[in-house]
Amino acid sequence: MAKALKYFYEFSDIDADDYKVEFWVEGFAGSATELIAGGNPLTRTYNKDVGEKYLGGIVPFVVNIEAISSSSFHAVDFTGENYGDAVVVVYKNATLQYNAIIVPFEGADADLNDGIYSVNLSAECGLVNLKTINYVPS
Repeated sequence: MAKALKYFYEFSDIDADDYKVEFWVEGFAGSATELIAGGNPLTRTYNKDVGEKYLGGIVPFVVNIEAISSSSFHAVDFTGENYGDAVVVVYKNATLQYNAIIVPFEGADADLNDGIYSVNLSAECGLVNLKTINYVPS
């Protein structure tokens, strides 16, 4: 199977940069649903110390995402059966910035007043997953 665009939202930051956040889910078929950016629509965290000390300068990152909708949806809608089944793709001014794996079971959702639904998700660069891949010596 292949990943397909399931949800997306757009917002501008304080510097007038335009962002588009897309959620791609393995096995999804259908039309993408537009969400509304939450109060903290995109937060990036870098662990430079770990990158420099243990990963040869590769700095891992985590992206936290907040979105709301008037249609019922929950954090589980953004996950799949396997690690990597759901990804978030972030563009800044139409340039790809991040392609991160949504971390299963770390999301939270809330049913708000007036039929509004909120989801908070965490996504990571996937470096932690490299340890699970078997490489054949050449």
